[in-house]
Amino acid sequence: MSNFIKSETAKELRKFISGELLISAGVVFIAFVCFATNLLKKEYYLSVYWVLLVFFLFFNALIFSFLIKTVKQRINKLINRYISLSVVKFFVYLLFIFIYLLFDRSHIPAFLVAFFSLYLMFTFYEVKSILSLLKKK
Repeated sequence: MSNFIKSETAKELRKFISGELLISAGVVFIAFVCFATNLLKKEYYLSVYWVLLVFFLFFNALIFSFLIKTVKQRINKLINRYISLSVVKFFVYLLFIFIYLLFDRSHIPAFLVAFFSLYLMFTFYEVKSILSLLKKK
């Protein structure tokens, strides 16, 4: 029985990562089109944008892998873990923003817009994925 749970967990994690990769590909495509067609000025281009994208991709996959193990258990445990991990995410994100702002203050508005747009996209996808897992349960 535990092998079945592990294989289901791995399957759901692969599905989640596939969705994240699709979101990332869409973001890369939109960014390419916006900058290639001069829809956005070159001054808004951030070389760190790709680091942000990879950071969100890996960090959300890590958080989801912790959450997915709890979905099969009691709902109270899932809620407690989700809230705990959300607090951890919040502080990691704040640390990331703080470290970036220490090194580059010249692109603050562009960085914050990029950061929070990625944050919203990946957070909505994470919540949608968890809710769909709960429906299956």
